[in-house]
Amino acid sequence: MGRSVRAYGASMRALVFLFVLLVVAGCTSSSDSDDVAAADASSTTASTAATATLPGDTTTTTVAATTTTTAAPTTTTATTTTTAATTTTASTTTTTSGGPYVIDDPQFYPLGPLPGSDGAAGSGCSPGSGALPDGVWFGYVLAKSATEIEFDLACFYFGEIAYTEGAADGEEVNNDYYVRNANPTLRTIPVPPAAGVWEIDAGSIGYLDVPFSDWPLDPTAYISCPSDWCGVWLFVNSGNVTEILEQYVP
Repeated sequence: MGRSVRAYGASMRALVFLFVLLVVAGCTSSSDSDDVAAADASSTTASTAATATLPGDTTTTTVAATTTTTAAPTTTTATTTTTAATTTTASTTTTTSGGPYVIDDPQFYPLGPLPGSDGAAGSGCSPGSGALPDGVWFGYVLAKSATEIEFDLACFYFGEIAYTEGAADGEEVNNDYYVRNANPTLRTIPVPPAAGVWEIDAGSIGYLDVPFSDWPLDPTAYISCPSDWCGVWLFVNSGNVTEILEQYVP
C-alpha cells in the first residue's frame, strides 16, 4: 500500500514535470513565431504597398505604399506678335478755293469770292497780263473756233457788294448782281475740244453737259453764244480750260 502511494506520487510528479516542459516549449515556439512574423512584417513594409491577410491567419500585414511622382515636362512656346504697319492715304478733296477747279453741281448763281478776288465772284478780274492763271474767271466769249475762244475778262459782283460796286461806278443795280467790264483787253485762249461745257437749256432752265467741240447745241438758246452777251465762267487747271459754265442772269 505504501509502495503504491509512492509510485502514484512519482507518476504525478513526472506528469507535472512533462506538462511544465510542454508549456515552456509552447511559449518558446510562440515567441519565435512572433519574432519571425515581425521580421517578415518589417521586411514586407519596406518593399510592398499592400495590406494582405493570409487564409486562416488572423495576422494582418500592413505595408506602407511607395509613391512615385513624375513631374510632367513643361514646354514654353515663345509667341511673336507682328503689328502691321498702318498706311494712311490722304484723300484728295475737290475744291474751288485752291484747285483743282471743277463744277460739282452747276448753279445759276455764281461762285462765292475766292482768295485774292477783292470781293468779285470766282477768282476776280485782275489776273495780270498774259495767259489766265489757274482759277475760275468770268467774262464773255466773243468768238469761237474748234480749239480756242476770244475772251473778254470782266468782274462779276453778287450780293450786297454788287450795290456798293455799282454805286461806285454811278450805275443802278438790280437783281443782286453787277458786272464791271472796264478793261478792253481781249484774250485768245486755247480750249481742248474735249473740255466740258455746261450750256443753259432754254426749255427747262437747266443745264446740258456738252463737249466744247459741240458747243453751242442751240446758238439761240437762253443766251446767244458766242456774242457780246455770252457770259461764262472758265475753269482753268494747269494752264488748260477744263470746263465752261454759262452764267444765267434774270
